[in-house]
Amino acid sequence: MTLRLTTKVKTKSYLTAFNPEPKATQPSFLSDWHVNLFNNSTKRYLIFTEAVTLYSFVASSNGINNRKALEELATDQLFRVFKRYLGRLPQELFERNAGSVIMCKTASPRILGSQNELVWMAVAGYQSDGREDFDRLHETPMSMIKNSPRVALDNEIERNTINRRQYLG
Repeated sequence: MTLRLTTKVKTKSYLTAFNPEPKATQPSFLSDWHVNLFNNSTKRYLIFTEAVTLYSFVASSNGINNRKALEELATDQLFRVFKRYLGRLPQELFERNAGSVIMCKTASPRILGSQNELVWMAVAGYQSDGREDFDRLHETPMSMIKNSPRVALDNEIERNTINRRQYLG
């Protein structure tokens, strides 16, 4: 799994240096995540956004003060995604992505722009009615993917399931 961190996240987790850039030119499904830090009222959160589908999850940044804590949070949250889609995602995909974590700087201004829109919606939702239900962010249509992140994730899962069946069959 590649975590592409903003400078704010690098500073928060006390990283001294990034890993070298991975050689892959295009992000692959569920392996490339952009991570940013944001404030919502008096709380601080990390938002993890998957590069292919813009599927995002938000987690408290409490206790994230070193590389190991950030790695554990990322793999735990990735496991939650797999658990939610149990039976549709192959376990090998999780094992391959969670097996090693590479931390490098952000690579795509388009993904960061979309992520900033998701952060804005999360903060606006909290300010309007006090909700901290970040799962609703998945329903928001995003111009970069021309769909909502949940639909894009479902489409990628289906595409990967079909490809896996053809490969195994």
